[in-house]
Amino acid sequence: MTILADGNTLRATKDVDFDLVTTNGAHRDFPFDSGVFDFTLNFEPYLPFGMVRIVNRVPGFVAECLEAKVERYADSSLHIRFTLRRSPLLQITAIVLAVGFLIFLGFIVSLHDVKSLATATASFFFSIWSIRNVLGSEIHVFPTLLDCFLLTVGIGLVIALSWKTALSKPDEMANSQTSALGAKSNYQPRQDQKK
Repeated sequence: MTILADGNTLRATKDVDFDLVTTNGAHRDFPFDSGVFDFTLNFEPYLPFGMVRIVNRVPGFVAECLEAKVERYADSSLHIRFTLRRSPLLQITAIVLAVGFLIFLGFIVSLHDVKSLATATASFFFSIWSIRNVLGSEIHVFPTLLDCFLLTVGIGLVIALSWKTALSKPDEMANSQTSALGAKSNYQPRQDQKK
């Protein structure tokens, strides 16, 4: 790569692509997938940098200026360290949605009778995955921490509904047997059948 002086700025004649790998944090940890970048750039020949500018072009992340650090070494290399944190608004949104899922899970299990559980459960299941798509533009891998939470909520819903259905079956059986016995005891033969 050739570097040309442009006033007080050094500019490369062509872009150089290189990957930045985080030292911690992964996209699987969404919405808590902040990343710390720590790397060294080597320059030959020596380049007299006066400053390094870090520009955040990643949507959904905020660059932490207080944590950015650049060190120049004697061998013409630069050690650069900075942090990109997930936007607090996205984190709060995901947490509020997760708490809402748990609250509605409790409502479905406790307030619905067994006859209407099938429609309530289907609506809840499809709504949690549809609401997940609200955050889908920020999610780059599957599964994430949020997906695992939603799967756990879904499994919890199945277990809770199975438990509620199993508990309600003996009551329904007792009610149906009582009504059947009551119908038998109230049986009166017609007058023409008595003879």
